Amino acid sequence: MRPERSAILGIWCAAIVGAFVIGFAVPEERQLTFVTVFMLVLFLVAGGLQTFLGSSKGFIMRIALSTVGAFAILAFASLVMALLGGGGGLVLVDSAASATSLSFGAPITFAG
Repeated sequence: MRPERSAILGIWCAAIVGAFVIGFAVPEERQLTFVTVFMLVLFLVAGGLQTFLGSSKGFIMRIALSTVGAFAILAFASLVMALLGGGGGLVLVDSAASATSLSFGAPITFAG
């Protein structure tokens, strides 16, 4: 396998490993924040790897494959984390003090 393609698979594997680490090691209310920061890190690493390993031909396609694959993996992991109670929550409170809950985890309250 060519190094450019190995780098794409490496980014995808890093996304899978990172999703598990975030899911198990990060407190539930901070998981989605860590997923977002980790996606940024993966994007930067993918760009660096493809710059140093690959040729200029197909560079944009390789970056796109790396980042879209990692995004899909982390989006699925985020959905699972949200359904399992991570990522904080959102509780909307209107002026009549009745709450409409959109919470998957610990609530964040916005008073209106």
